[in-house]
Amino acid sequence: IARHLCMAWGKAEEWPPQVPDDFPAESLPKKVEAIVAEAGKATGEKLRVTYIEASKSVKEGDVLVFPDYVKVSAQSAAGLGALKNYLSKKRVPGQQRCIEDVEDLDTGFLLVCAHTSRDARCGFCGPKLVEAF
Repeated sequence: IARHLCMAWGKAEEWPPQVPDDFPAESLPKKVEAIVAEAGKATGEKLRVTYIEASKSVKEGDVLVFPDYVKVSAQSAAGLGALKNYLSKKRVPGQQRCIEDVEDLDTGFLLVCAHTSRDARCGFCGPKLVEAF
């Protein structure tokens, strides 16, 4: 079983070329990466983190978890604890879990890469695609 996490953090145009490796050691992305690595080892699940820009519905520090379709606000120590708690419990397909501090998502998402320093094509086309939608 695999999960894909999308963490809202800053603006893509300001991200370093190697995300998350080039983020500062005590930054929220580094803390989330550590939680994800620990949870993956504990559960044996494959977990992948992708970084996205904040929007009207996704605030900086929010983590979207797919295919679970939930959002965890990880801006605080309590939020990081909630993320760790959520990811550390082994997921059983078809079984619903009720955990506090986790919000069900009720809308679809379209993810568009706009990370200029990683790939100039994304930096050129991404913002235009976002604007078009």
